[in-house]
Amino acid sequence: MPQKDPEERKAYQRAYYAANREKSLNKSKAWRETNPDRARELNLNWRKTNPDRCKKPRKAKSPRSTKREREKSQRQRDFLRDTYIRRLLSDGTTMKSSDVPQILVDTHRELINLKRAINEKL
Repeated sequence: MPQKDPEERKAYQRAYYAANREKSLNKSKAWRETNPDRARELNLNWRKTNPDRCKKPRKAKSPRSTKREREKSQRQRDFLRDTYIRRLLSDGTTMKSSDVPQILVDTHRELINLKRAINEKL
């Protein structure tokens, strides 16, 4: 029997969603895949009506800060710092850079040094 009270209906729907979360997610995913245009339209409308709940666009960086960041990245590459090597190993995976063990970082650093030495001789 449907609930007449809106608050009671919301409570029921919340409980149902909590009990059937996977089923609800799969159903909405299937709908988005079969109706991509309508899903995109609804998403854009939601973003327009809820700007406070959307991610804020990133500010444009000043040329000075980007130059500083490029120099920092260059130093990390030149000296093969741990952060650079961890980023190399974790990019393209679901693993965080902090999850890479130190022994793997040291081994990869040696590998890069060997490759650099070989390229210098050529």
